[in-house]
Amino acid sequence: MENNGLDQGMFLKAKDKTRPVLLYLHGGMPEYFLTHRYPTGLDAEFVVCWWEQRGAGLSYRPGMTRESMTLEQLVADTIALTNHLRRRFGQDRIYLLGHCGGSFLGMHAVARAPELYHAYIGVAQMANQRRSEKQARLSAPLKGFYTFSESAHSPIFEEPDRVMTILREEVLNGTNRLADRA
Repeated sequence: MENNGLDQGMFLKAKDKTRPVLLYLHGGMPEYFLTHRYPTGLDAEFVVCWWEQRGAGLSYRPGMTRESMTLEQLVADTIALTNHLRRRFGQDRIYLLGHCGGSFLGMHAVARAPELYHAYIGVAQMANQRRSEKQARLSAPLKGFYTFSESAHSPIFEEPDRVMTILREEVLNGTNRLADRA
């Protein structure tokens, strides 16, 4: 699909196309290929857009310059894709999930256009969580911090059942009862 002047690749996966949309921002590499061996279950509750960002995977083009892949450009791409998904699926707001490096991008997109998103979910968030919250890194009506003791860097693939419980029972219902207590 053309997004901000560049053909960019993505995979849409859902069991029901009327479900809420979740835009997945990957970290250092696209992660959709992992879902074949490590199913996440995300597509049972969401229409998941596994976007391969400018310069990565299906969105890589030979000759791309570093100057064409700035944070500003990636945030603009994220917001443009968000608006495309909102129109395509007839939804006022979508969910945004950022993993690792994608969490940095996700926080910038949400800060720029919070009205486009139901919620932001940071996984392997690039921040010192407690210090960042004390310094104010995110202002939101509801926040939750969840520790995954059986995961390393990718709980979506390592503890998918717990991730889905949190998404289903907390995020989609706007609660944080299962969150860690400070």
